Amino acid sequence: MSALDDAIERRWQSILDMDDRNSPEEYPDMVLLTFDEFRSAVTEAINTPEMDSFTDGVMVEAAHQRERWGEAHDRDKSADAWFWLVGYLSGKALRAAIEGDREKALHHTISAAAALFQWHEAIKADTSGHGVGTDADLNPEAKP
Repeated sequence: MSALDDAIERRWQSILDMDDRNSPEEYPDMVLLTFDEFRSAVTEAINTPEMDSFTDGVMVEAAHQRERWGEAHDRDKSADAWFWLVGYLSGKALRAAIEGDREKALHHTISAAAALFQWHEAIKADTSGHGVGTDADLNPEAKP
């Protein structure tokens, strides 16, 4: 089973473990969810750091960052600001490693990589190539 399959299995199991779940007798693995319950499960998944799989963790963290800060926040960043953000997060990973805090070190390496993912998306959307962080430079046809 891949790391992604493991992550999906853990999320599915957390849904199955929800209180007051109704499953049809003939389909015990089927779960009936309201929209709010589904939203809650997805929100929990986005806001729960993934530490075991680097690639899964980066994608979950990138979604968390986008949810927390919003796309407009990223559009305002210059290339310099992206550089310093990645350096800041990498520095937090370094500090955690020096202090022996393995969990924080893992998390901050993932959060730094997710910031690089966001920077990559910003570069793709910036048609000027200057990375000055202005909406006028964005390519409206770019897919984030």
